[in-house]
Amino acid sequence: MVSGVVQVLSGLPLTVTASDLSNTGAFRPARANRSCNAYNIQRTQQQWFNKTCYSQPLVYQFGSEPRNDLIGPKFTQTSMSLFKSFVFEEKRSLILRLDAFDPFNESWLTNPTVTLSSPSFGVAGIGGARILQVSMKVAF
Repeated sequence: MVSGVVQVLSGLPLTVTASDLSNTGAFRPARANRSCNAYNIQRTQQQWFNKTCYSQPLVYQFGSEPRNDLIGPKFTQTSMSLFKSFVFEEKRSLILRLDAFDPFNESWLTNPTVTLSSPSFGVAGIGGARILQVSMKVAF
């Protein structure tokens, strides 16, 4: 028998964060200032959005970026299973199974770094790896 699952997810919402210089006493990342449309570029791994649109807010000021302004990359993954059942007697059987997670070995982009002070700001990572699993089940 054969079974499979295809998972397709749209990107997650992201907010660019900056150092909190507002002096409000909040222990949370502050939002950055946004000065233009960050999606006026072709999206690549090295530059998922226009990094020049964001800047650090001045001391005692809040950032102007709206919450969840950016959308991360989409995610697609396939999983497949092959299994065969062997019956020896009325109450005894053996099941052999092969599971493949990401059998086509497709890579995908992970969410880009959205911390303004990070050296990898705006850079998306790469994920994905083929995983094979073989199992056997004896029932008696």
